[in-house]
Amino acid sequence: MEARQPKKSPSTERKVVACRQKAESSALTAEINSIKSEKKSDLGHKDRPKLQKMVVHYDYFDDGGHWCQSCNSVFNTIDELCQHLHSSKHQEVILEITNGL
Repeated sequence: MEARQPKKSPSTERKVVACRQKAESSALTAEINSIKSEKKSDLGHKDRPKLQKMVVHYDYFDDGGHWCQSCNSVFNTIDELCQHLHSSKHQEVILEITNGL
C-alpha cells in the first residue's frame, strides 16, 4: 500500500507556492549579484587591461601672415613673430602705447 499524502488546504497550497517563488527569486537575486560583482571586479583599475593610447599625428602648415598689430608688421613664421615679440623694438612700441594712454 502506498502512503497517502494528506490533502493540503488552499491557504497551505498558496504558502507553498509563495515559498517556492521566494526561493527561486532569492536564487536569481544571488546569481545577479554575483554577476554584478564580477563586472565590478572587471572594472577595477588593477584587473582592467591597460588601454592602448591612441596616437594622433597632426600635420601643420604655417602659411605665414602672422601680424603684430602694435608694430604693424607681418611675419612669415610663428618663430619670427615670437622673436619679434621679445625684441627691444616691440617692447619700446608697447611702452609708448601704454604711456600714451
